[in-house]
Amino acid sequence: MVTRIPFQGLKNTRDLGGKTGAGGRTLRPRMLLRGEALYKATPEDVRRLLNDYRLRLVVDLRMGAETEKEPDPAIPGVKALSCNLLDDSFFGIARDEYSLETWLSLFRDPSFSPERIFSDMYYKLVFDDHVRPMIKEIFQAVLACDGAALWHCSAGKDRAGVVTLLFLYALGVSREEIIADYLATRRFTYPDILKIRLLAPLKIHDRNILRGANVLMNVDAAYFRRIFDEIDARYRDEFDFFQGQYNIPPALILRLRDKYLADP
Repeated sequence: MVTRIPFQGLKNTRDLGGKTGAGGRTLRPRMLLRGEALYKATPEDVRRLLNDYRLRLVVDLRMGAETEKEPDPAIPGVKALSCNLLDDSFFGIARDEYSLETWLSLFRDPSFSPERIFSDMYYKLVFDDHVRPMIKEIFQAVLACDGAALWHCSAGKDRAGVVTLLFLYALGVSREEIIADYLATRRFTYPDILKIRLLAPLKIHDRNILRGANVLMNVDAAYFRRIFDEIDARYRDEFDFFQGQYNIPPALILRLRDKYLADP
């Protein structure tokens, strides 16, 4: 079950409620939200988040240069938590140079595999030492939240997708449903993807750049499958994974389930 919230300015913001979790219990609606950068939100969108969803926590997963350029609006009564999941040097570039132009420059190199670097990026978002304390901090903040919690990156696709994977996995949602939620981004952002596919060849004649741009805009289930394969190779189950990878004890996972899963 994938529920997109029909906001005015936010195209890829969703309510994770309704999915089936551990023990056949259902994720409570209007409590866990994933989305894109909130600078795109209209005043009506913000009002709806506050009044209809009781938003109390926003977790911004973007890099420093992104948040400085397009900061989230300050929302009264909502705690803001900034967690830069990607080290600023991940792409081998300086923090202030992180931009679409940088991506296009990388794509020009015929030896550069956009699929590989995105697969590696997703892998780092789960397994890199840099993210370990932040993932635990996010889980603790969401558990302590007394209303709806929303995490977001820029487009609501990659970093928000990985954090969603972790929460849904902790709550016992099946891997098939986790991957289906991730792939739904393609459906919700398809007009933008189609626009780029149609217009880009008119302005860009480098085939490597066109291929890279398509990967940049899209989603691929193989990225998530690689993560799950690595979890299976290293850990016995989800409790062992969260304890071993992030020092998140089983008791915290069980408390999350009690809070966010309704009885069948």
